[in-house]
Amino acid sequence: TSAVAEQPLEQNTPIPQLKKRQRLNRTGPNKPVVDQSAEGVDNAIAVVGMSGCFPMAPDLEIFWQNLLEGKDCINEIPASRWDWRACYGDPFSEENKTNIKWGGFIEGVDTFDPNFFGISSHEAQLMDPQHRLLMTYVWRVIEDAGYSAQELSGSNTALYVGIMGCGYSELARQANVSIEGYSATGEVPSVGPNRMSYFLNLHGPSEPIETACSSALVAIHRGVEAIRNGCEAAIVGGINVLVASSMHIAFNKAGMLSQDGRCKTFSAQANGYVRGEGVGMLLLKPLNAAQRSGDYIYGVIRGSAENHGGRANSLTSPNPQAQAALLVAAYSNAGVNPRSVGYIEAHGTGTALGDPIEVNGLKIAFETLYDQTQHEQTVSFGGNTAHCGLGSVKTNIGHLELAAGIAGVIKVLLQLKHKTLVKSLHSEELNPYIDFSDSPFYVVQENQPWQPSNDKQGRALPRRAGVSSFGFGGANAHVVIEEYQDQPMLRQRDHVEKYEFTAGLLVLSAKSANQLIRYVEDVLHYIEANNDIDLTNLLYTYQVGRVAMSHRLAIVVDSRESLLAELKSVLQNQLSAAVFQGVVGKQKRLSFGDIIAGKQFIGRLIAEQNFKQLAELWVNGTDIDWANHADQLRFRRLSGLPGYPFDQTRYWISEPDELTRQVDRQVKVNSTERRTTANPHPLLQENTSDLYEQRFTTRLTGKEFFLDDHQVKGSRILPGVAHLEMARAALAKAAAYLADGKFIHISQVVWARPIIVGDVEKDVHIRLMLEEEGQIRYDIYSLSDTSGEDVVHSQGIADIKSQLPTISESSVSHIAALQAEINQASLAAEPFYQILALMGLELGAGFRGVNEILFGNNQVLATVGIPAAVIETQDQYIMHPGLMDSALQPCFALIHREEMLRFAALPEEPTAGSSKAVYAELSLPFALESI
Repeated sequence: TSAVAEQPLEQNTPIPQLKKRQRLNRTGPNKPVVDQSAEGVDNAIAVVGMSGCFPMAPDLEIFWQNLLEGKDCINEIPASRWDWRACYGDPFSEENKTNIKWGGFIEGVDTFDPNFFGISSHEAQLMDPQHRLLMTYVWRVIEDAGYSAQELSGSNTALYVGIMGCGYSELARQANVSIEGYSATGEVPSVGPNRMSYFLNLHGPSEPIETACSSALVAIHRGVEAIRNGCEAAIVGGINVLVASSMHIAFNKAGMLSQDGRCKTFSAQANGYVRGEGVGMLLLKPLNAAQRSGDYIYGVIRGSAENHGGRANSLTSPNPQAQAALLVAAYSNAGVNPRSVGYIEAHGTGTALGDPIEVNGLKIAFETLYDQTQHEQTVSFGGNTAHCGLGSVKTNIGHLELAAGIAGVIKVLLQLKHKTLVKSLHSEELNPYIDFSDSPFYVVQENQPWQPSNDKQGRALPRRAGVSSFGFGGANAHVVIEEYQDQPMLRQRDHVEKYEFTAGLLVLSAKSANQLIRYVEDVLHYIEANNDIDLTNLLYTYQVGRVAMSHRLAIVVDSRESLLAELKSVLQNQLSAAVFQGVVGKQKRLSFGDIIAGKQFIGRLIAEQNFKQLAELWVNGTDIDWANHADQLRFRRLSGLPGYPFDQTRYWISEPDELTRQVDRQVKVNSTERRTTANPHPLLQENTSDLYEQRFTTRLTGKEFFLDDHQVKGSRILPGVAHLEMARAALAKAAAYLADGKFIHISQVVWARPIIVGDVEKDVHIRLMLEEEGQIRYDIYSLSDTSGEDVVHSQGIADIKSQLPTISESSVSHIAALQAEINQASLAAEPFYQILALMGLELGAGFRGVNEILFGNNQVLATVGIPAAVIETQDQYIMHPGLMDSALQPCFALIHREEMLRFAALPEEPTAGSSKAVYAELSLPFALESI
């Protein structure tokens, strides 16, 4: 927020002016600027990856469309941030009030995928949302560059991000959330980049940058310097999120914010800026290294500089001398002719005083640079011809404060990509205090082609631009960016015999089956939208540029059309012989000889283009070094391909609703009861853990009510719901802090084999395993009587949640309304259980919890309760087997409605061989999505 705290200017207000030939006080050597080609500059830095999210733009493609359409992305402060009406008032006469209700806001601030990053749900809720955005968009920028995180692991990669506290901890205090260890790591800004360096195993510098509004651009400058000082790569960017009203009130009282919600840079109506949210990340590499790797290069950073304004009129007033000196230093560092610069993305906050000062600084800096390069006059743009456009993305999305610089850089890179300058909004009538005469500058007021300049031989020079950011504390930064034209790797590829695509292998993977399906949908939509996709490089990028995860899909394709068809077949669950799927568990450790032999075998399969066997190996867990077998002159990494489809679960500090408070209290009561009783849980009798696994064991005799009262075709079988309670109890013991109001979420449950207890007692075990993504996997198993090996009966995935899912009022059905709707027929409890017995499911008193069943149109409504025969056991369980099984039993009535109603209506008693005998096949549940 480098805006000047000011009152509206009168026409006679003096504006600080710089005389035309005023010289700058330089601290560095006044070396001449000599235009150099990108190919000959060893310290040029390539931008090879880009990711971001801005107001009304969840991705950069939509961001560009918004810029192209001249879209103003400002709206009223949404209720998800704060109630602007509660603090609306006169900022100068009322305490803690503001008359500003506008801002630019992004979606997804409250969502995160903690399991992907190995973070618990509870910790995720306490994390500053900016930390969560940092992790997500750092991962996305790596993928956008066509790299896998494994390739960066162990590397000397730097990570610099503009970030500071956003007020999330203030929300936690307002909601009376208890302070704990996660509160510190979730709040301290340095933990944001540090946590991601830890996750990715990066060994370069990892630092937050906080220089107010110049933070993101200073982060880019630091990343450039880190690479020039020996780092292999750098990830740089900035994040800004608005979650509390306090800074809104403070900036308004300082006179910085626009009351009408429009940032009018360079306009005669400029009256302050609008606050905005956003996140942006770049992946930087040395230009020569990016060329060797065949990376897609968005642009080249030729130079950068940072400085401080020193003593000015006030702490928050800009120093035009320092701004001009900054520009001279940046372009001297870049070694480019200033006459070839066709665009400046101005800091341009839209204040009546700040904008003229910035333009005056630009004019003096470029006069100084022109003096130093008089011998480098260009053909197209000489003298003072207005050839350098000015604009500010703040007119579209507001001032993103710590992320302002990265928004400006991404805008410039997109303009370079599309060779188009987009209009700067709200500048129809220019600020009369800005004198553009006798200068190379003009305001871009309409979209226009970005024309390059020419050197004195008439050859086109790369398009060039500068980006400025000025912090309101005086910290300034400027970056010089150049269009990438040199294609040495592509020139080499031109000499390679034209590669005709005949067949290939698309590989996709995710942490779960649902996310893999979402991945397939994203890739399908991308290919449908791109008719001229380079299929060879698309397949190559997904092979080398993504981390191979547990749920895998491989598709053998021979054309774009076949790929589209196979992706659709996956979504329709109609797989052909060209599609391979697998779930990879923990693999056995291979010997060195096995690894060498395997690599040779895979190399032969790739050489023979045996894609079906490669697909089968990969989906079953074989590691394949795709890059090692690729022709580097033939393949290149593509940018902009769909990346990992992160889960969008909400994690946010909020006041608990009454339902959450009631359940929270009950959990604490139950936990206290369990801790004070000496009796073990009926389904979790003994902790038998060792150094290798966490395990609990229960000995079943067959006399337990949940076995004796639950027999299928004469065999005593442990009901599936008892497996769930066993898993819940084991997780509760393993996670002792559940007494603090946490909840267990169990998903992906599969009942594979029944647990049958005959005349001999049977030991049943449950083991808990921590997965890489932070979830807990459990197996319920016994030992085979013959081989002694594990026999897995059921398994599932669990994690710990800090709050219950939010249930909207509209989704709650009222019993009276349901009874009126579902009233076509009814079935009493006694005939219902008689029919189940004839079908082979013999339920004793402990499992007869259904009182009545009503039938509707493909619906049933049942009243259930804990059976009276086992009511005294209700405090021993959270999910009582008798109640839970009774809640599932109406499914039989839904499946076998006609048989049940028909046979229940017959007068005779149901016996085997009578006309009321039931011959329907008994269907039992085998899977559960979540509980």
